[in-house]
Amino acid sequence: MKKYSIVPLVLLLALVPSVVAAGGDLLRIDPYWPTMVDNPGVFEIWCNSGVSYDVEIHLVVTEACYADMDASDAVVVEYMGSVVASFDKGDFTGVTNNGDKVPPVVGYTVASLKDHIDEGLAVPLGESDTIYWDMKPLNHAVFYALDGTHREITVTVNSGEVRMLIHLFGNSEDDSGELDMRSPTTPSGFVVPEVATILLAGASFAGFGLYAIKRKRK
Repeated sequence: MKKYSIVPLVLLLALVPSVVAAGGDLLRIDPYWPTMVDNPGVFEIWCNSGVSYDVEIHLVVTEACYADMDASDAVVVEYMGSVVASFDKGDFTGVTNNGDKVPPVVGYTVASLKDHIDEGLAVPLGESDTIYWDMKPLNHAVFYALDGTHREITVTVNSGEVRMLIHLFGNSEDDSGELDMRSPTTPSGFVVPEVATILLAGASFAGFGLYAIKRKRK
């Protein structure tokens, strides 16, 4: 069984506008910075207004995080002790072009994702750098609809180089497939900063997830 050390967490809701139909940026993740948590990390999710159907979780990781992931169960999402989404390393897809969107059409630009996932790195990610992403539905029986009720999910990242963003997507109309509801563009998620940047983050940030972790290997 893997053991995990206590890690600093910063979670941020950014104020960058986005163009999304109908539901807009209404999905939310909490806690806010600064909070100390263990890995697995515990988050509350909810819909800020109305109801979001068919909720999906969207993950983005750096190349270093991806390279060090376990082959199976690289990321596991649980709700009330049951797995509601699980990601293997092979599920993630690399993307480099800054102008692309992930997921396509309704998602965030790669440039924006790089700009936020590299927060605090000594060398920011450039046009030639690759990030990796995947997106899966949360268990439909549990997350068929997400309203203003805060639900607690637990996210476990099995990598020794964790730097990851988390977003949520959903439909304003059941089974529409439009994914027209989501968490804010930049971003509702967490990332691993270099240790020195944790103390410097301070009040200048208002909505980013900074999540430092060191995994003990078997």
